Amino acid sequence: MTRALLVGTPLAAAAILLAVYLPECEAWGEEADAPTAAVIQTLSPRVSDERADRLAVWFDESADRYLLDVRLLVALAYRESGFRAKAIGPTGAIGIMQTKPGGAALRWAPRGCRDQYRPRCSIATGAGYLAALRDEICPGSWWRWIASYRYSRCLSEAEARRDRGARRARELYRRAGGRAW
Repeated sequence: MTRALLVGTPLAAAAILLAVYLPECEAWGEEADAPTAAVIQTLSPRVSDERADRLAVWFDESADRYLLDVRLLVALAYRESGFRAKAIGPTGAIGIMQTKPGGAALRWAPRGCRDQYRPRCSIATGAGYLAALRDEICPGSWWRWIASYRYSRCLSEAEARRDRGARRARELYRRAGGRAW
């Protein structure tokens, strides 16, 4: 019967094999990713355990919603504000993810999120904006959409690779455990 199942439905067979062998990946030498709260405290050791746990829930929710690497989202938040909810940037961007009130805040904020000083709203809005850069506004290499996060336009590949903020985000992402890019 098992052979008939495996031969008859290739997707079911693949699902069974993954279910059986995937849990053994750690035994093969794969390292498990650090919990998001630990990643937050790696970048900013002064963040309390309680605050890191609270932020981690919101980062995980937003990363899952927009199919983003949570370590990248955390690295960008740290680069933008140092995880300070009341941060105000030189161009008027606010909150943890430094979104501009009225711009990204209105377009990419989830329903009910109008106050970008609220960490949950800021993280969700920043994640939505980053996903839009990746998928629609500035598709291409990571360099382009990560560098363009800080600007009101899509940077060229050459501009993006020269951007100090993008290089800093890459450094933070790697320190947070990110491997690609």
